[in-house]
Amino acid sequence: MRFKNREASDWLSPVLVKEMRQGLKGKAFVAVFLIMHGAMLASMAFALAQPTPMHMAQTSTGLFWTMTVLSVLVLSPGLGLNALNSEMKAKTFELMILSRLSAWRIVSGKWSCVVAQAALIASSLLPYLVVRYFLGGVNLLLELVILAALLCASAVLIAMTVFASTYDNQLARLVMLTILGATMVMGIGLGASLGRPGAGPMSSMGGRWPWMALLVIMAAGVALLIFILHAAATRVAPPAENHAAYKRGVAVFLLGVALVPVPHDFQEGLLGVLVPVLLLVCIDGCGERISSTASTYLPYAGLRGGVGALAMGLYPGWPSALVFSALSSIAVAGLFALWTSLSVASAIVMALSMFATIVVPTAVARAFRRPAFVGFFALGLHGVLVLGSLLSIEIMELLGPSLPRDLGPALVPVAALVQAASGELDSNLYGVSAVAMALWSLFAGLVLWWRAAADVRTMVAAERTARHQAKAQRAQGRATSP
Repeated sequence: MRFKNREASDWLSPVLVKEMRQGLKGKAFVAVFLIMHGAMLASMAFALAQPTPMHMAQTSTGLFWTMTVLSVLVLSPGLGLNALNSEMKAKTFELMILSRLSAWRIVSGKWSCVVAQAALIASSLLPYLVVRYFLGGVNLLLELVILAALLCASAVLIAMTVFASTYDNQLARLVMLTILGATMVMGIGLGASLGRPGAGPMSSMGGRWPWMALLVIMAAGVALLIFILHAAATRVAPPAENHAAYKRGVAVFLLGVALVPVPHDFQEGLLGVLVPVLLLVCIDGCGERISSTASTYLPYAGLRGGVGALAMGLYPGWPSALVFSALSSIAVAGLFALWTSLSVASAIVMALSMFATIVVPTAVARAFRRPAFVGFFALGLHGVLVLGSLLSIEIMELLGPSLPRDLGPALVPVAALVQAASGELDSNLYGVSAVAMALWSLFAGLVLWWRAAADVRTMVAAERTARHQAKAQRAQGRATSP
C-alpha cells in the first residue's frame, strides 16, 4: 500500500529531480530556450518571405538544420559546464555523498538532467518541422531519425562537458573539451567513411551493412558515454569507490566489438576508432590514485591463477593501469595483424609504440608530481615530439637524399604508432623503431620506479591485506557450514 502513495518523482533519481527543478528555472536554460526559438522564428519568417515555393523549402531546410545543430550540439551541452563545479565550489558535494548517494549516481543524475533539458529543447522544434512538411519536399520520418541521432550525439557531448566541469581551471576545461571533442569528431568521421555501398566487400552484403554499422557504432558510442561518466565520477569520488573496473571494462567491451565478423573495410575503420578510445582509457587510468583501503581490492583478492593475474589490470590506481595498457597494446596489435594486412614486425612495433605513448607522459607527470594531469602532459609532450619529428624530416632532406626521411617519426612513440597502424613504416626501420620504443618504455619505467616506489608498495600491501581478509572469510564460511 505504501507504493500507491508515492509521487511519480519518487521513482526517479533524487539528483535528477533536484537538478530538473532548479535547472528549468535557471537563467541558462531559459536564455538558451528563448534565443533558440527567437532565431528559429526569424529564420522561418525569412524562409516564408521567399518568392517561390522551391526557394521557401530550400531556405527553410538550411536555416532549420543550422539552428537545430547549433542548439542541440552547441548550446545544450554548454548547460553542463558547471554541473559539478558549482557543487564543488559551494562545498555541497560532500553532503550529497553523506546522503548515501554514490559518485556515479550523482554524476549520472547531473548528466541525465542536462540531457532531459536538451530533449525538451529538441522536442520544441517539432512545430517548425511540421511547418516545413507543409511547404513540401520533406521526408518526415528521415528527419525525425536525424533529429534523434543529433540528440544522441548531444548526450555524448553533454557527458564531455560534465567531465570538464570537474576541473576548476578554465584552461583545463578548454583543453579537456578539445581532447574529448577531437576524439569524438575523429570517431564520427571515421564511422561515416566506413565503406561505400556498391564497392568492395560491402556490395556482397545486399544492403545490410549500414544497419550493422549503425549497431556497432551505437554500441561503441554507449561504451564511450559510460567511460566518460565514470571518468567524471572518478575525479569526485571518495578513495573507497572503485571506478577503474568499469572504465577498463568499457575498453574490454570495445575490444570484443572489434572481433565482430564484419566486412574488411568496416573492420579497418572500427579498429581506427578503437585505438584513440583505448589511449584515452589507459591515459585516464594512469592518472588514478592508489586506494589505501583494502576493501577496494576485496572483489579481486579471491581470484587465483591466470584469472587473478588478468584481474590485476582492474585494480584501482596507475600501476594496474600500466598493466592494463600493456595487455591492451598487445591485444590491439594482434587485432590489427588479424583483420588487416599488417605484418608481424609492424604489429610488434605497434604494440611497443602504443605502450610507450601511454607510459612516457605518465612518467613525466609523476616526475613533476602532477599525476592528475597526465592527459595534459600527454597532449603537450606528444605535440612537441610530433613537431620535432616533422622538423627532423626537413633536416634529413637538407643533409642529404641518402638519409632515411622517416627516421625521426619512427623514433617518436605516437608517430611510430600511426605509421605502424597504417602500414606506412619503412621495413628497414622496424628494428630501429622497436629498440627506440623499448628504450622509451625503459626510461619511463626507471622514472616511475624512482618517483613512485612507495605508491606501488602501498597498493601491494593493501592487496595482500585484502587477500588475507578473503582467505579468513572463506575459512570462516567453511567453519560455520554444516
